[in-house]
Amino acid sequence: MPMSAAYTIAAALLSSLILYRFLKAVSHQTRLQGQSVLVIGASDGIGRAIAHLYAKRHSNLVLVARRHAVLEQVASECTALGCADVACIALDVSVESNVVRLREEVGRSMAGVDVLVLCVGVLGVKLFEEISPADACHMADKMMSVNVLAPIFISAYFLDMLKLSKGRIIIVSSTAGVLPAPSRAVYAASKYALNGFFKSLRIEIAKNGVSITIASPGTVDTDFRSKALDATCGSTIPSRLSTKDSAPPRRKKVEPAKVTPDAAAKYIVEAADRRDREIVFPWFYKIAMIISAIWPSFTDLLAKVKYGIK
Repeated sequence: MPMSAAYTIAAALLSSLILYRFLKAVSHQTRLQGQSVLVIGASDGIGRAIAHLYAKRHSNLVLVARRHAVLEQVASECTALGCADVACIALDVSVESNVVRLREEVGRSMAGVDVLVLCVGVLGVKLFEEISPADACHMADKMMSVNVLAPIFISAYFLDMLKLSKGRIIIVSSTAGVLPAPSRAVYAASKYALNGFFKSLRIEIAKNGVSITIASPGTVDTDFRSKALDATCGSTIPSRLSTKDSAPPRRKKVEPAKVTPDAAAKYIVEAADRRDREIVFPWFYKIAMIISAIWPSFTDLLAKVKYGIK
């Protein structure tokens, strides 16, 4: 075969491959347009940013959070960004009867759910030993209810709709669920429990074509900490929580670079598009996970530095 003919065939094959990849990508993006998306925890932070991304894809959105006025504002933003339709439902998803009502309301407007986003959570920021036993137990009960039971309730009542559409479940977890986090002991426990449930559920429902993407972001630039259950300012249970007089001194924290909610949302949604199992970001947390597996005491030291623990 003449060399020129070989070059021609090679060029044709390469062009065909590039065209195939391009058409496949276009087809994939087209399938992602106009999806039915249920966002739990859509009022601010990462949940709000995720709602914005799906709005740009002309999705049919149902936004859920406790504050109706804020949800209405997010709905207006999503409408301006191009969503096909948007509904707001204000309720507390840590109460099972509310989740039953949510399932009934969503079922009237959607045949199936293409994407379920679970972005709910509450935080604690004090050392466990700084909190009185009664307050620690109260905080643990509240945190497990919101961070663990609420996602389980929602999964139980919406699994049939996800199976119908071979949908995607997005879990917004935390690096506190994969690495030690002093001053976040109860929060970390809730995230480890959350991750364990959905890793197990993933195996059970894989046969139905439903994927689960667990996202574990590091520090995100939101006001999440100011709403911590044990924070002295803006506490959701200020009359219950108090710090012991004998609390140990704390070093100044070493804060890593914060991720913006928009950047976090982009990482998470793109991972869900690919049906990735897990995503951990920023990148240095992945390295920390590797170090933790082979040299856990060093990871403990890094955690002490990060959280200002002596």
